[in-house]
Amino acid sequence: MKSFREIVQFIFIALMVAQFSSCGNQPETEKIFDASFKEILDKTIIDHKNNIPPRYKKDLKEDKSPIEKWKVQVSKTPIEFDFSYIDRLPQEFSFIEDKDQYSKLSYLPESTENFSHKTLEVSFTPTKATESHYDEVIMLSKLILNSSQDKAVLLYVTSTSRHNVGGEYILFKKLNNEWQVIDYIPLFFS
Repeated sequence: MKSFREIVQFIFIALMVAQFSSCGNQPETEKIFDASFKEILDKTIIDHKNNIPPRYKKDLKEDKSPIEKWKVQVSKTPIEFDFSYIDRLPQEFSFIEDKDQYSKLSYLPESTENFSHKTLEVSFTPTKATESHYDEVIMLSKLILNSSQDKAVLLYVTSTSRHNVGGEYILFKKLNNEWQVIDYIPLFFS
């Protein structure tokens, strides 16, 4: 039987190893996030307050300032990845079918507290939000990263009200040593 001191030493070493290994993934998380988050917001958020179609050609030339920024809340608590739609993924992302072929990595860096955007007011909260003072709530899974660490899939779910929920897979690829979003695969919308 092990002594109390040996058990404490084992726990300390295990915690240090876990912290060291998670630190190794942090720079990759930041690279993926920095390379993609603004683009994801721009392509997936429809600002219903300020998205008014132009009525005349002259409206296209005017630089209109928004009525007020669309409030977007991003949950820092990852949701479970939904594997029920993986048949929609391209063949090159088939690694997702085998748990031995991928690892999970946080998409949002732990240090993320705010994000500057021209037309959106983006805030991050530690739990899944149900608060109604946001115009839109975004929930993200952990990234599923292939063993070569050059392809990844993210489940992205957004909600603007109880009756307006959408989800999609966002596909990432490392091209020329930089992460890029290569596709958005719609999954559901209601």
